[in-house]
Amino acid sequence: MKKYNGLRCPNCDSSEIQAGQFQDSSGSTGYRDCSCDACHADWQEIFEITGYDNLDVPKKETSMKTIAELRSENEDLFAAAHEWVSDGWCCIIPPTPEQLAAAMLMEANTQDKCVEYGDSDTSYPLRLRKLALDIIYAEHGDKLPTIRLELKD
Repeated sequence: MKKYNGLRCPNCDSSEIQAGQFQDSSGSTGYRDCSCDACHADWQEIFEITGYDNLDVPKKETSMKTIAELRSENEDLFAAAHEWVSDGWCCIIPPTPEQLAAAMLMEANTQDKCVEYGDSDTSYPLRLRKLALDIIYAEHGDKLPTIRLELKD
């Protein structure tokens, strides 16, 4: 392979050259077929990817809230879940967000029965489930696949 700057014919130094489409050969190198209109020589230009510049990554729009934001908006449910974990699981240390979410999901299942008997508002178990999912996404959203979940009344 000979050194070449790509602007002129390597045979006659003419600028009247034609270049084909870039062809990928290995992921980091490639080539394109070229020809000279003056002397009718044919050759291949060889390319090697050596780096990149001007990377622009658009920011993802997210409505994901932090645990602190969720706690301040739902103090009553967080306090109740903290109590459920402390009492039911005999935890002395503060529960993790995952434990709080699990307690909320278990309580939501219990509340479904209460709704059936007319002893609880239908929005309460839904609110518990939504908050549990929000907690999980706040903690692990960057590691979870994107899913769409609709809670029905």
